Amino acid sequence: MSSIAPETFGPLCDATLMSFGWEQDGRDLVIRIELAEGPMRRFTFSWVNHLLVSIAQPDNGPSQPFSWEGGAERLSDGRVRVLLDFASQGEISFLCDEITADGT
Repeated sequence: MSSIAPETFGPLCDATLMSFGWEQDGRDLVIRIELAEGPMRRFTFSWVNHLLVSIAQPDNGPSQPFSWEGGAERLSDGRVRVLLDFASQGEISFLCDEITADGT
């Protein structure tokens, strides 16, 4: 896995959320996203907290949210704020220490 600088994570638009789950006994969050122009990507976010998941499935619509925008920023305390915005379907946001990705 390769470390990703927050300023290079995103923009993640036109991507489909495939899955998210916990690893390392609930310490790390793993999110799999299928990019519109490219392969599936697996991102690991270490030492996650302040997680907010708010996703609504539309009636008779696709189950998997489609991203409007996504990115990350380094905060003054050194932590990273991540936001994945799924427009009318909701968002996922949290703080973490580091972002890594498979195949980068």
